[in-house]
Amino acid sequence: MMALPFAIMLSACAEFPMIATQNDISRVEQSVLKIEKNIEDVQRNQAELGMRLDELMENLMVVTESIDVLSRKLGKPAGKAGVSKPASGRTAPAARKSPAKEIYDLAYKDYVKSDYSLAIMGFDELLKRYQDDVLAPEAQYWKGECYFSQSKWDESIKEFTKVISNFPGSDEVKKAEFKKALALIKLRQNEKAILLLDGIIRKYPHSNEAKQANVKKEEIKNQQ
Repeated sequence: MMALPFAIMLSACAEFPMIATQNDISRVEQSVLKIEKNIEDVQRNQAELGMRLDELMENLMVVTESIDVLSRKLGKPAGKAGVSKPASGRTAPAARKSPAKEIYDLAYKDYVKSDYSLAIMGFDELLKRYQDDVLAPEAQYWKGECYFSQSKWDESIKEFTKVISNFPGSDEVKKAEFKKALALIKLRQNEKAILLLDGIIRKYPHSNEAKQANVKKEEIKNQQ
């Protein structure tokens, strides 16, 4: 009678190490999951910190530009209003791009990547904040190119017309006139296009645009 209970006790003792091992494995697996989650959290925080740092750098450039503008208004040399000189023996940091150049470069990269919506937003921001900057005519021209690349002919014509009317002395005018003529051709408004092409040939006879205008005129004639 005593043999049966004793056998049961032995069987239970034999199973205990297996149960303990399985528990240990479960705890280790849980620890691994926690570690993996912590790694993901750290990576996410690093990405957020990187984005935050970029925003702070942009804000710093805007504030620096404002300080320079105020300094010039007060008759002080730029860079001395609240900006400390580099310590003796240290090399001065390289000159940063202007805020307008930063915006232009980002928008142009978006254009190259065919992300036209973002590019248009960037060029619009430059034109809104820095309409007198030397990059404004180029921003206006590339805004037209964004619409042209999407086959939005009417919209591109409007933007190219703004280059011609708002920046009459810029190098972008002849390019805008030529692309406007191409958009008119797409809309089958050949007579208006030919008038523009003739104007390019007359005003800029030695330019690449004039050569291209002659080619386009021949193509229109051959299609008629």
